[in-house]
Amino acid sequence: MNDDVEYVMKNAKRTLGEGRWDKILKREMVALSVADNYDNAKYEWKATGEVWWQGIGTPRPAWASEHPNKCLCSHSIVYHFEIENTETGHRDCVGSDHINSYMVLRAIQDEMGIEPDAITEEMIEEWIKTKVSSMMATAWWNENGEEFEEMFNEVKELDLRINVHFTGKYVYDSKLGVSVPETKIRKKSSGTFGDEDYKMSSIVWRWNHPDNPKAQINTKGYPNEKLMLDLTDFSVKVNRHRAKVLEEDKMIEDKVKRKLAWEEQQSIRKAVQEEQRVAELMDGCDFYDIPMFSKDMGINQWETRFLFDMEIRVRGKKGITERQLESLMKIINRYNDKPTERQVNYLRALGYDGEIESLTKGMISKLIDDLKEEK
Repeated sequence: MNDDVEYVMKNAKRTLGEGRWDKILKREMVALSVADNYDNAKYEWKATGEVWWQGIGTPRPAWASEHPNKCLCSHSIVYHFEIENTETGHRDCVGSDHINSYMVLRAIQDEMGIEPDAITEEMIEEWIKTKVSSMMATAWWNENGEEFEEMFNEVKELDLRINVHFTGKYVYDSKLGVSVPETKIRKKSSGTFGDEDYKMSSIVWRWNHPDNPKAQINTKGYPNEKLMLDLTDFSVKVNRHRAKVLEEDKMIEDKVKRKLAWEEQQSIRKAVQEEQRVAELMDGCDFYDIPMFSKDMGINQWETRFLFDMEIRVRGKKGITERQLESLMKIINRYNDKPTERQVNYLRALGYDGEIESLTKGMISKLIDDLKEEK
């Protein structure tokens, strides 16, 4: 609650006494009522919920024009609360000092359908606070809204980069492909405003962050003084903050470039190694007069390991027995045999609709395994 609302709350009377202005108000209320005495007339009046203040920027309403800037009691006022006599329909205004409980009780009763005996002091205070707060928010936006929104929109993205704290951890960024420092929104400020070591809490967090249940846009309706001071200070230093963010982005960009360069080198190295492996295997197969083969021709773990070992031996042209060559040729021939009709039918049943004529028994077996794994 800001100072203006607190002032209204402190000065709002629950009953009228015997002071000068109270007596005048009682007299005026009776004069405008059906009843001829205050004890009865007071129950004819209710607060309508309308509040007007010159600072709100809207034209003065008719009910606040009978006695400009004056309460019905003739005392000078700032905040104008509309009241209505429910018997005569007359509308007038009183100041915050005279928006007493009888008037508010009637308003709450009519608005919420609550019996007067069930209406608490807290409900009366909340009613007044809500009405005044809403008016103050409207007035603030009329006077400062455009400037605030312009500043906020300029800095909101920077705020979420600058007003954070480093957790001490690094997290992998899947888009960048590198690990980056983990940061979290700073929810509490530290240090003294204006000092070099001052660290403000996030402007976005305080104003309208969806995860903040106490965001000022929802609770107060407009930014408090501290938020405006921080926003102004941040805006003044916006170029410095942009430079810091650019520096951080440049460091991450350099890290990404180094990673990409390393990956490219590794890719080239693997490609060269693979080219060399294939060339050595082709040369070895020519040496032993056998077809090209790969470990993928194996149909079980033993065959896969055997083929891998044989590739190393063939490429090195050493250490291969007649029995090993015989076992190797059995696997190669089986893989390169024509597929059986049963294999072809099974492959089609699994949904394969590609060309089959050029496929070998081993190729179809591999396709069947792949399709079964997919399903």
